Amino acid sequence: MFQSIEVADASTADGTVSFTRLVIGQRLLIYIWRPATAAPLPEDVRVLAMQGCAERDAGGYNRYRLVIAAAEPEGTIDAVAAAFTDAVGGDDRAHVHVLATRELPAALSSPGRGSRPSPGHGAAPT
Repeated sequence: MFQSIEVADASTADGTVSFTRLVIGQRLLIYIWRPATAAPLPEDVRVLAMQGCAERDAGGYNRYRLVIAAAEPEGTIDAVAAAFTDAVGGDDRAHVHVLATRELPAALSSPGRGSRPSPGHGAAPT
């Protein structure tokens, strides 16, 4: 399965959310998203969930994973899970994972990877 690993920068269809796209062994599709805001925006989670599932189905991949690297993951897990479930329902081939940004491998944490603020989605006040 790991004989083929593709890694590329990508964005949502409307171009507002950037993420890293991985395809492993032509079977597993993974989007890794580093939100530009302190807390991931539920609408962005829904868009990434729906786009990932659609790409999984169109590409014939077996599974889709959305990995969200948040500065403070403990405070975002419930909202992220709710938004993801709202988008994909009971799709057992789609899963979301939230981890601390510091847990990303260095190759996926480099500048230019992840998310950029999008129109109307600037950094949230802290």
